[in-house]
Amino acid sequence: MKISLVLPNQLFFTLPDEIRANKIYLLEENSYFKKYNYNIQKLIFLRHAILEYCKHLDSIDL
Repeated sequence: MKISLVLPNQLFFTLPDEIRANKIYLLEENSYFKKYNYNIQKLIFLRHAILEYCKHLDSIDL
């Protein structure tokens, strides 16, 4: 079984062959968002992008 971890900066519309796996986990680690002093609007945007990407992966049955 192949497992892929996807970070918020790796949200590709068409998945590269290296990322295609049986299971894909979207990693929402607090340290990723707190490492840099992001504006609150950017944090909201990244969170929304992750949720939309999850819906996209579900729509293409991954």
